[in-house]
Amino acid sequence: MNIRELNLIGFGKFKNKKIYFKNGINIIYGENEAGKTTIHNFIDGMFYGFLKPYVRNAIYLDEHERYNPWDNSNYSGIIKFEYFSEDYIIERNFTKSQEATQVLLASTGEDLTYGIDTGNNGRILQPGFHFFGFNKAVYSNTVSIKQLELKTDNKLANELREKLVNVTSAMDENISIDGAINELNLAIKEIGSIKAPTSVYSKENQKLIYLQEEKEEILSYKNVYEDLLRENSQLENSIHIYNLKIKEIQSRLLNANIIEMRNQYNDAKVLKDEIAHLQMEAEKSKMFDNLTMDDYSKCIGINNDIEHLEEKTKELINTLENLDEEINSLGIKNNNSYDLDTELQKDYKYFEKLEDEKNKLMQNNNSNNLEFIKRDHSSNKSKKHSLNILLIISGLLFLAILIYSFVNNRPGLLLFNIFLTMIFTYGIWNWRRVNGLLKRIASQKNVLESLDQENKIQIIENENIIAEIFKKYNVHDNLEFKDLQEDFALKIFKKEQLEQEINKTIETSVSIQKNLESVKKEKDFYEKVLKEILERNNSATIDDFKIGLSKKQIYQETLEKIKSKEDLSSRILGNFKLDEVLNKLLSYGDYTIVEEELTSEDLERKLVLLQDELTSNMINKKGIESNLENINQKISNLVNVEEEIHRGTLKINEMDSKKQSLELAKSTIEDLSKDIHKQFAPVINERVGKIIEKITDGKYQSVKIDSNLELGVNNPITGELINVNKLSGGTIDQLYFALRFGIIKSMADNKLPLILDDCFIQYDDIRLENILRFLVDTSKDRQIILFTCQKREMELL
Repeated sequence: MNIRELNLIGFGKFKNKKIYFKNGINIIYGENEAGKTTIHNFIDGMFYGFLKPYVRNAIYLDEHERYNPWDNSNYSGIIKFEYFSEDYIIERNFTKSQEATQVLLASTGEDLTYGIDTGNNGRILQPGFHFFGFNKAVYSNTVSIKQLELKTDNKLANELREKLVNVTSAMDENISIDGAINELNLAIKEIGSIKAPTSVYSKENQKLIYLQEEKEEILSYKNVYEDLLRENSQLENSIHIYNLKIKEIQSRLLNANIIEMRNQYNDAKVLKDEIAHLQMEAEKSKMFDNLTMDDYSKCIGINNDIEHLEEKTKELINTLENLDEEINSLGIKNNNSYDLDTELQKDYKYFEKLEDEKNKLMQNNNSNNLEFIKRDHSSNKSKKHSLNILLIISGLLFLAILIYSFVNNRPGLLLFNIFLTMIFTYGIWNWRRVNGLLKRIASQKNVLESLDQENKIQIIENENIIAEIFKKYNVHDNLEFKDLQEDFALKIFKKEQLEQEINKTIETSVSIQKNLESVKKEKDFYEKVLKEILERNNSATIDDFKIGLSKKQIYQETLEKIKSKEDLSSRILGNFKLDEVLNKLLSYGDYTIVEEELTSEDLERKLVLLQDELTSNMINKKGIESNLENINQKISNLVNVEEEIHRGTLKINEMDSKKQSLELAKSTIEDLSKDIHKQFAPVINERVGKIIEKITDGKYQSVKIDSNLELGVNNPITGELINVNKLSGGTIDQLYFALRFGIIKSMADNKLPLILDDCFIQYDDIRLENILRFLVDTSKDRQIILFTCQKREMELL
């Protein structure tokens, strides 16, 4: 077989991606996450799908969701391959609920789908099972090898063993040993044993035991049947006697009922007359029935509230009259109070203002400041005079030295002029500063002298005005004027207090008047409510209401007496009316009444006891008759039971024989499986040994493989068998690669391709070179597709 083309219409991140393969070695290089594993899984999915095998419900593998296109495009693909010189095409749609697979013959377009097996999955087509000849478990351990998965799993061991057994025994290669053994076990289990209560064997055995017990039970019923006949005859006699006694009691009961009915009629007639009299009495007081104690209680409460409000009204009127007298009295006092002059208050405030201004003017006296300024003016004037002298002297010296140096031709003396120029410059600057200061001091002096004169004038004016005020009120100084003002303020305060008291009394009076009006309104409201309640209860006054309640009490007591006598009459008559009882008594006119010692209730109890005894005897008799009938049926069923026992014994013997045959077949198949491993193990060991010798460059030449495909390798020096787990990772990978390749050669005659996905990443350069040399040799008659993320393979090839 050779794969020719892959078309990933929508698979993972690929969309409409086509990949072509040739015979021999095909290398697909790409970095990690470039999509190599996606392409590898695409090949797996095209041949076997992504449904989980061996389950009833449709459960998808994780790969199915992982490679669903990211953009939700068509999840499908096409693979083209050559198989025994014919080209085939597989088209598969992976979409859930729409999954479909079609297999076509490329040359003619013939649809081969219906001839393709579903393998052991049973749900979807598995072209791989048809073309490779084995299921996905074997495919994943032989044809398709993924990264770090060179080691085989247990499923491959089972598949290989079945394949070899079938081939050796000339059986159909699709027959499963484990399946056959499982079928035999199921058949044995279906027969079951005594220890399995739900099995057919156990149920048949239990049925046989039950039939034997039933047979013994039927044989034991003979004596019981005769005893039941005697007991049935005795019960017939007892039933006859009880029937006679019941008739007698029923006759006595009728007589007692007539006597009691007569007495009841007489008692009920007396009660009827008494009830009629009471009804006449009740009619007289019926008009008071609507009166209620709640309304009467409300009337009492409202009347009390009205009386309270009347007393409160009187109190408020008295208080109001007293307040009026008090207001009049306070008004007279207020009118007789002092005739106060408010001009004094104004003059005193003006006096305080003048006094404050005078004090401030005196505190703001500028005499001291003026004296200081005069002293500063004199001091700076002296400094200015000194600076004038300094400037004149330095100027004269400057001219003298200048003239002397030119006359005597001594320019060196001009150096002194530089010093004198500095002194002169400093003097000019200081003179200007002092001169400016003198001008400012002179200006401040003039201002202070002017202000000082104005303050003195203002103080004299204020003192003159104050003197006039003192003269107006005939006082001599500030203290006397202050005493006069305080006396005036006290009088003002007393007058204000008197006015406040008058106002407060007036407010109290107004409040009481309002309260009085509110009380009157409340009293009127209560009187109106009281009147409505009395009218509703047909009463003119509360006393009338009280009398009406007493009559209502009498009316209700009369009604209770009527009801009591009616209840008593009902109990006497029961469900009958008085006329009906009379008519019934009249119907017994010809009946001879005999005095009875027992009451009707006593006779009824006695009758019930007799009827219960009769019923019990009849039930017992019926039970005995039923038992007789059952026993009779069982005795007649003895022949049928014996026939069932015979058939059950034959059936159990048949199951015992069948079970022995099934166990013998199971043992034979298991022995054949063991013999096949012994027969083919040397062949597989030899093939794997040759392969491992090539790829390890002769380091290891001999291997041993057990029935579970566990590897051991012979030490080339000592001959010792070494467990594979003690070897290096690279060597282990080489051994399992050789095992896989040896197995595929043993299981399939067809030259199936090898699909390797980064299988040699643990190999060093030497191991890689050896394995590539082997693959090159193998690729002459077998297609190899190698996925790798390294460039070593391409460089070595």
